[in-house]
Amino acid sequence: MVRMLDDLDVPDRADVLEVGTGTGYSTALLCARLGARYVTSVEHDADLSSAAGERLAAPGHRPRLIVGDGAEGSPDGGPYDRIIATYSPGRVPAPWLAQARPGAVILVSLVGGLDAYGYVKLHVRDGEARGRFIDSDVSFMLSRETRRPEADAR
Repeated sequence: MVRMLDDLDVPDRADVLEVGTGTGYSTALLCARLGARYVTSVEHDADLSSAAGERLAAPGHRPRLIVGDGAEGSPDGGPYDRIIATYSPGRVPAPWLAQARPGAVILVSLVGGLDAYGYVKLHVRDGEARGRFIDSDVSFMLSRETRRPEADAR
């Protein structure tokens, strides 16, 4: 996670959208770096989001926490200077581009066929995101849309 945050290259006072709050660990790192007012984090699971909120509040971090579909980002928030996903979707969702400020960076571990992962750093300009694969073994849980069905163990 620290490697990803280093790759995100977050300048002071940058507005960051984190997609996938989880335990709140990376959210806490972002709050410590920027201040909670610059951090928005989206989590699909309401219980995880609530628990993360309690963990974050203990040291005084109160970022904007949203329960919702990470692929939608934060429709009423933004624009964001940085977007980081701590889950692995099969593609970069269009709403992330719409919520990215010109010059923004999107950092995500994409998953493809045969469970292949690609760690990608994209730069947003003129409504498009272009970038490159980063040489690293970063991967996270699959998005709900790309998860495979459980095998029947009968």
